[in-house]
Amino acid sequence: MLPRDTRTGMAMHLRHHKAYNLIRNYGLETARLMAETQYDDEERMATFELTAVVYEIFKEELAVGKPFCQAMAEYVTAQNEATRALEESYEVTDSMTMAKNLYHAIKAITKSRCEFTKIQEYQRRLDICRQCEYLIPTNRDRLRCGKCGCYMIVKAKFQVMTCPADKW
Repeated sequence: MLPRDTRTGMAMHLRHHKAYNLIRNYGLETARLMAETQYDDEERMATFELTAVVYEIFKEELAVGKPFCQAMAEYVTAQNEATRALEESYEVTDSMTMAKNLYHAIKAITKSRCEFTKIQEYQRRLDICRQCEYLIPTNRDRLRCGKCGCYMIVKAKFQVMTCPADKW
């Protein structure tokens, strides 16, 4: 049996190809309507939307035979490079301080017996983070804090953890 990461990657690859074929065969707007009725979860719809973006960017090249996989790889690589460049332009806590913060966080989490926050509190914390001036703009999904360097989607889950800017 293939490793889980490989199976997940293959499933995602197949979803992108299915979405691409819908767009190619029916046009973008019709394909979007079909996807909205066929896909029952946000992840599949997000996959469709990403495929649509790549299709629009590479439309001419795809029409003359460029493989969709190559177009997707080029798009993802360009996005990752742009994100990395933007993140590097922000002052983020240095690695040594982040390592010390992680050590103290693990120690506190262990001492508190890994108690998680209630779902409402977790959502409240993340909502505050999304509005925070320290949030690195390219990481809205991962919510990386520029003040402490932590990924807040993880940090906010633990009851004992606090915001480095004292917002929660």
